[in-house]
Amino acid sequence: MSSRGEEAVNPYALLNVDEARRRIDSLRINLPLDTETIFTSLAVGRILAEDVESPADTPKEPLAAMDGYAVRSSDTRAGAKLRLKTRGPLHPGDAVPVDTGDPLPPGADAVVRREAARAEDGFTYVSAPVSKWENVFLPGEFVAKGYRLGSRGDVITPYTAALMLQAGIRRVSVYRIKSVVMPVGSELAHPESLVNGGRIDYIGPMVEGLLRGWSEARLLPPVSDSREELEEAVNRALDMADILVTVGGSSVGRRDSLKAVIAGIGRLVVPGFGASVVKRGGWL
Repeated sequence: MSSRGEEAVNPYALLNVDEARRRIDSLRINLPLDTETIFTSLAVGRILAEDVESPADTPKEPLAAMDGYAVRSSDTRAGAKLRLKTRGPLHPGDAVPVDTGDPLPPGADAVVRREAARAEDGFTYVSAPVSKWENVFLPGEFVAKGYRLGSRGDVITPYTAALMLQAGIRRVSVYRIKSVVMPVGSELAHPESLVNGGRIDYIGPMVEGLLRGWSEARLLPPVSDSREELEEAVNRALDMADILVTVGGSSVGRRDSLKAVIAGIGRLVVPGFGASVVKRGGWL
């Protein structure tokens, strides 16, 4: 019984979403996770185990940003006639054909787009002038040396992996995380071992798939609602994995004892939160 002026607190009361997030964000968990070094090209979806910075400017030298002709910008004007060469260095009045991504030949400081020039009889005729470094990728324009490409704990996206490869980073250190999905409910059956009268566990495989990108996920057989069996199964799962995700058994039904089991093992940070959810599926 609470004292006068105090209200009884329900430890399993639903929180609002903001409060649930605040509690989760305030946690300071330091798990001793294993790491491994893998090819950057295979790291999309994994979690970085280290900060990664660009070791050099990308690009390292000026590159043509357009298909066209490398030129000295001071030589260009409408109707300019430039000598067509096959390679540099460029001297006053020269032009060298380049494709997008080609290094600029020595002496060039701009590219005239192919659509703005005409090559004929060993000469290039320019229809419009260009300014210095026009149509050119400058050193460090993609990624500057020392730029933070990713921080420890970040999920590696396809874009991040591409930038790392472009910067010459072929291998990265990532966490090797083991996760386990444990469906809870005496009425459930594993999708591959369904018997008459059972109910297919369709949420467990979905959660396992969501975890598989950044962890080594494993789906366990459903556990009954018995508190004793549930407590034993939770402890066993925690021994084999870094992360345990349970599905079901956490509501307020007569057979839902997962919250009490968790509170008995450790700390129940978020007993639940109020949100609109879809609890029924459809069949075609």
